Order: sequence, then C-alpha cells, then structure tokens
Amino acid sequence: MNTRRKFLIGLAALYANLAREQPAKPRAKPVRVGILSSVGSAGPQMGVKPFVATMGELGWVEGRNIIYDRVYAEGDEKRLPALAAELVARRPDLIYVVTTPETLAALAATRTIPIVFSSMNDPVEFGIVKSLARPGGNVTGVVILGPETGSKRMQLLKEAVPKIGRVSVLMKPGSASQTRELKLTEQAAGAGVKVIPAMANAPEELDAAFAFLAKNRVQALVLAQVGFFTQERKRILGFAAKQRIPVAAQRPPTGR
Repeated sequence: MNTRRKFLIGLAALYANLAREQPAKPRAKPVRVGILSSVGSAGPQMGVKPFVATMGELGWVEGRNIIYDRVYAEGDEKRLPALAAELVARRPDLIYVVTTPETLAALAATRTIPIVFSSMNDPVEFGIVKSLARPGGNVTGVVILGPETGSKRMQLLKEAVPKIGRVSVLMKPGSASQTRELKLTEQAAGAGVKVIPAMANAPEELDAAFAFLAKNRVQALVLAQVGFFTQERKRILGFAAKQRIPVAAQRPPTGR
C-alpha cells in the first residue's frame, strides 16, 4: 500500500470530531469502531487489516484508546442487513466498511452514526452520497475511479499482447458503472478485438464464469472494478494460469 492511500484511509477513518482528537491523550473510554465485513473471519481481510494497521501507525492502538467491534458475514451478503442492525444497536462511535453492499447495509441501519468506506466505484450512483463534492449525510470515504480506467487496462493489454483477438471482461451484472466500464473497454479494444462479457454476481458464481470463458476460448481477461474479484484473486489467477492467458486488473494481485 502506498503512502497516499494509507493517508487517505487514515484520514477517512478519523472522520469529523474523531479526527481532531489527539490519540495519545488519555480518554475516559476508548473510541469504539464497528467493522462490518462481508468476507469470512478467517479470510485475507482485505481492506480491514490495512485499516487497523494504519490506524495503529496514527496512534490509535487497539485495546488502549480504540476498540474494534468486528462483524463478519462469512461470504453471505444477505446477512449484512441483520448484522449491521446488530452492530448499530451496540452504538459504535463510527462504522468502517469496505465494499458497496456493506455500505448500503450500514446506511440502512443508521443515519446518524458516521460511516466510512475505503473502496467504492460510484457512491452517487447507489444513492449513498448526494455528490462527490458535497456528500452530505453520515457517509464518507475513498472513491476508486475504476470504470474510468477500464479503457486504460485494455490499452495496456493490447500493448503487451499485440495480436490478441478475443478478450473477456469479467464483471458484475446490473450496475450502471459496470456497464459504463464495459463500453469504455470495448471502445479501447477497437474493431480488431472481440470483447466478450462474463458475469459473476458472487464468489459462488465464479466457476460458471470460468466455464463460460473456457468455452469461448478467450485469449485474455480484464477484471472490472469489483470488490469480491480482488478477494477471490487467487482463484481467478489460478484459472488464468491454467488457461495460459494474461489478466489485466485494477491493482497488483499481491496488493493488500
């Protein structure tokens, strides 16, 4: 993780009044931060471990001046609304989330407790904030311009493999930002490259997507900006290695 991203995550996490406090100053009681995560408690914890580590670097030490109340959906996003309600009932000072489904669940559970997200494509599209300039409400965070960089990923892929002819874009269906990313990727591909969309709405749908990709004999894979694609990167890269095809994604496969 680079210094700029660490700074942004730390800055977002401190939020409003918490940001103005000095963590080294003794408090009557520690700050309580709820963490709502859709992944498994034994998983890689992408977005959660870096957050806690960065907060520690900023002086917020777990068990001393900050307490983390971690809640995991264990890969089942349908559990998020109930888990968010349980978390809100314990009245944390702030709720930290990573992905869009987690943010939506937290926002549905509270309009008063500050919510901070660390990675989202378009919070305006989902009605989470009013605008990027003036978000309003109780939600803030870091926006990743994923769809806008889809065309660049395709350009880099064509430079790396000039004779490529069939490329698949692995994406999540039903999202305006994903549709826009696909369109930009197709424009960057040009007339000489056939772009084949492959859909997966959850981790359990990846095997079907892999079978579709193999059947269509794609020569390369472009990953759209989707949170669980990053979480499942080992499975995706394993498939790509088996098929001997390159992958273009929004971040390094070994990134946190």
